[in-house]
Amino acid sequence: APGPDGIPSSVPKDTADPFTPIWTHIINLSLSQGVFPIELKIAQIKPLYKNGSRTSVNNYHSISLLPSFSKILEKCMASSLLDFVSEHNIFYKYQFEFRS
Repeated sequence: APGPDGIPSSVPKDTADPFTPIWTHIINLSLSQGVFPIELKIAQIKPLYKNGSRTSVNNYHSISLLPSFSKILEKCMASSLLDFVSEHNIFYKYQFEFRS
């Protein structure tokens, strides 16, 4: 489902070629300045029905729909951060969770 930007996740994949230089520039700026643009943090919260009575709020959980580019930038930042902490041996020796 599209996030608050209204752009389905298939659009960045389907239009990657013409936009790759622009996205690369934005991602590199974000990484070099250590900034995740505030506009990309805005999520659309949707209730998702689990089971039971649909009239009880306890039978729903929420999902956060983020802008499409936010997901791309987040993956790049996570990868960069993981490379950095691995390269500088920052991980605690017994840290196994959240490592890929």
